[in-house]
Amino acid sequence: MIEVDDKRNCTGCTACKSICPRDAITMSSDDEGFLYPQLNHELCINCGLCDRVCPLPQRDKQDNACSSLESYVAHYNNNDDIWYESSSGGVFTAITDFILESDGIVYGAAYNKEWEVEHCSSSNKTDAIKFRGSKYVQSKLNDTFREIKNILLSGQLVLFSGTPCQVAGLKSYLKKDYLNLMTVDLLCHCVPSPRLFKDYINYIQKKYKKRISKINMKDKTLGWNSFQTPRIYFEDGTSIFNVEDTKLWETIFYSHIAVRPSCYSCRFSNLDRVGDITIGDYWGVENFHPDYYVPNGASIVLINSRKGQEAFKCFSKYLRYEITDPIKGLPSSLVYAVSPHLKRSQFWLDYEVMSFTQICKKYFGLGLLNDIKRRLPALKSLLKIIIRK
Repeated sequence: MIEVDDKRNCTGCTACKSICPRDAITMSSDDEGFLYPQLNHELCINCGLCDRVCPLPQRDKQDNACSSLESYVAHYNNNDDIWYESSSGGVFTAITDFILESDGIVYGAAYNKEWEVEHCSSSNKTDAIKFRGSKYVQSKLNDTFREIKNILLSGQLVLFSGTPCQVAGLKSYLKKDYLNLMTVDLLCHCVPSPRLFKDYINYIQKKYKKRISKINMKDKTLGWNSFQTPRIYFEDGTSIFNVEDTKLWETIFYSHIAVRPSCYSCRFSNLDRVGDITIGDYWGVENFHPDYYVPNGASIVLINSRKGQEAFKCFSKYLRYEITDPIKGLPSSLVYAVSPHLKRSQFWLDYEVMSFTQICKKYFGLGLLNDIKRRLPALKSLLKIIIRK
């Protein structure tokens, strides 16, 4: 029976919950907001399926060798609007368009009405726009795996996109490679706490006294590479961008202080990819493919299976691209897992007794004084230039 003794060994993929024939497993939030399997011992029949389906022990037996058959870089969508609205090059929309034009169904991560991130499905291009763009928080999978299996058995084409651990969980649950299933794993840095994200949303809506209507985690107004920052839209038509409050979640994310424990020992931070296709930002593209360095962003794409190869032949018509060496300019998420933050334990102790604003002032530099300190070096440089003139 499933027991999580070490949270570093559970990604919350829901494979164990999904495979249980007695529905004896539910996914429950811990104090940090991450979902873990909880077993109802009265319903459990000790069949052992939950233990055997876990993808991490299987993953630990592999050698992490490069699994990619082909690598492409500097993909960007031929449609400039899609390109601009996407996190990097717009490759994901090219893939979803191909699947939907083939009468398939797409599963991806989207915000719900409460601004929680959860996996859901879409069968048309307009609705599938909700999957576009980075979310920077772990999604709820709910009953996605069971839904996908039923659709696969009906013969319909399915695309599932998610973090590598989610893709690994789905494949382990299904037990076989369905010809009508296409999987896309995302280059994942880490997944921060859903509890923290919920409190961030509440902080923004309370401070501005408005309800949020849209979140773009990677707005490209000031460019893609150096100045990317979130933009938050409100129901009254206004938005905030490039201010302390919009930069706050980015600061939280890259601090690594509130990410899922399994991210610190991620089994998927290597070139042995689990999806048919891997996509992500191509940071450093200007160093290896300068002709493809463009303001609106570029993507790296790894083709990891014959299915992925055949799909690429179809959706590449939407893209501009060239072949690259995957070893060049590897993103950090293909090399190593994020390091544990030294103050992580104290952070969560403080979180139980301090307000969100107090936490952000203490750990993330929120506030006018801290903002001045951050800007001081730039102000000094500007002052020197003025004096010289």
